Amino acid sequence: MAALVLLASCATKDAPTLTFESVSLTAVEAANDNSPVAVDLLLVRDQALVDKLLALTAAQWFQQRAQFEADYPKDLSVYGWEIVPGQTLEDKIPSTSPAWAGIVFTSYHTAGAHRLRVFPAEKGPSVSLRLEAVDAVVK
Repeated sequence: MAALVLLASCATKDAPTLTFESVSLTAVEAANDNSPVAVDLLLVRDQALVDKLLALTAAQWFQQRAQFEADYPKDLSVYGWEIVPGQTLEDKIPSTSPAWAGIVFTSYHTAGAHRLRVFPAEKGPSVSLRLEAVDAVVK
């Protein structure tokens, strides 16, 4: 009996469980030197791909986005928005297979990785981001 419980707990650790149903984005008035911010939310369903993506800066991601989407059509779902300063946007995320990771890249003018790893809020499977003057934060 103990072996079955152990086996069952191992099985759940070996399966992706991350899902999102919605995203909320709010940009402050001074976000990105008063310029629009491109935001990409990635749901990654391949563990090896998670490490590759977490090694990228946002600038690298946006430059290589099309190639990643072409190379990993089943392992990567990308949802993108462009937010202007002062704007708030809420959007639904279409249902997909559970992911290993959620990653957000933002296109700020300032130097930096501009990459966040995100998890659903305790309230439910949603993510809320605030686009500050020089970087994004999870609310």
